[in-house]
Amino acid sequence: MHRSKHLILAYVLIVLVTAISGAQTQTRLGPYVTVQHGPVNGVLIEKDGNSLAVYGDPANFLYSTDMVLFTHSRRDLVWAGRHLVENGAVSVAPAAEIDHFSKVETFWSDFTARRFHDYYQQTTKILTKSLRIDKQVSGGDTLDWHGTPIKVLDTPGYTRGAVSYFLDMDGKKYGFVGDIIHGNGQLFDLYSLQDAVAQAKIGGYHGYAGRLGDLVQSLRKVLAQKPNILIPARGPVIRNPEAAVGKLIERVQAAYANYLSINAGHWYFKQRYDTLAKRVLGSADRVDW
Repeated sequence: MHRSKHLILAYVLIVLVTAISGAQTQTRLGPYVTVQHGPVNGVLIEKDGNSLAVYGDPANFLYSTDMVLFTHSRRDLVWAGRHLVENGAVSVAPAAEIDHFSKVETFWSDFTARRFHDYYQQTTKILTKSLRIDKQVSGGDTLDWHGTPIKVLDTPGYTRGAVSYFLDMDGKKYGFVGDIIHGNGQLFDLYSLQDAVAQAKIGGYHGYAGRLGDLVQSLRKVLAQKPNILIPARGPVIRNPEAAVGKLIERVQAAYANYLSINAGHWYFKQRYDTLAKRVLGSADRVDW
């Protein structure tokens, strides 16, 4: 009996600590916008009895929402919204990455043989089970969520076909930008940007950070929307987008210039590497070859 009381007290303490820590990981940005922080951020927008989730619900607090917005297809992001879709929420995802949502069984059956000659060097963080997608979107589209317009912007970089979403709420413009930035001038990782660069005749196998030029352009497009707040898929809320994005561009350009300066490819393929420099840095002269 004595042991049972201790077990009950321990259980109560665990519940209380979980509840308190859960409360501390929520940020209320306005009357209608709440961010649930976790390995993936979950954004909940509630207005007039309607609810919209961006990225998903990492804490598994919600049974369902009206709609879920996905910015890209990587498995380490999409898991947070799967249960909302399976419980009836309308799912929205980028058209350019739709196969990685709805045809993943084909990807994995092909991969058993393709992995031995994988020269594309793309991520294998793909869903293992297909997910229903109700709306496919591309840059230039506008979604209507109960009278609130949501603008879609193509923002490739972290993945090939990623999008970002922008909406006005609480007198502020919010940008949901996926993984193209992580907090104040940071990036989740560089390795995920591996890709071929056709203009430089560089294949995926040698294309370290090959989408970095796309990422820089996407970041500039995001700033052109003049957002007040950016909420990335992972990392802290960004309340000064201009400073955070400017710092990230400066840092990745410096890192890439350093990479190019020591790359032996410039000895063999000078013109190709000049092209790489121009895509990311604007000029090959910025590299101390």
